[in-house]
Amino acid sequence: MPVYKNDPGHIWFRSTTANGFVFLSNFWPSVPDESKAAVRPEILEAPFKLVIKGKEWPTVEHYFQAEKWKAHPKISADIAAQPTALDAKKRNGFWKKSESIDVDQWHKTRFGIMEVALRAKFDPEQNPTLAQALMDTAGRELAEDPGKFTGDTWTGGQGNENGLGKLLMMIREELIAAQANEAN
Repeated sequence: MPVYKNDPGHIWFRSTTANGFVFLSNFWPSVPDESKAAVRPEILEAPFKLVIKGKEWPTVEHYFQAEKWKAHPKISADIAAQPTALDAKKRNGFWKKSESIDVDQWHKTRFGIMEVALRAKFDPEQNPTLAQALMDTAGRELAEDPGKFTGDTWTGGQGNENGLGKLLMMIREELIAAQANEAN
């Protein structure tokens, strides 16, 4: 399994990696203490708020997994109520054993759902410190470390699509452009 290391052109992040970029993970701020400890103090100290369509969510992961089950309101609510991002993700796996979703519909909507969540997370009004931290990564490719996964939609690395990294980089460029327009 390849080891992905940050370099001047790349940032690899993961919820369990203590390299200063865990705030890019969908699990933020529900990440291990050792991962949080490597993040810049101003990010750690900044309040975190994630409001999407009028509802507050603990993490992007909670929102994403709950949206997968929105046709099953009780399941969606159960996932949203999980204490950590990892628990929300695991709860999705639990429900998949006994219930099903419209997979074709999910594949059509999942990128849009993720984009909505990431835009809220890095919204300068909700989380100005996170928005600035994302902009501070300018010029570097962003990718979630795939760990053992290959053929994955969201993570980077060989054989993976880097969907999460691509969405983050798109939002970053839009934030930078908006900030430049405000300055002019």
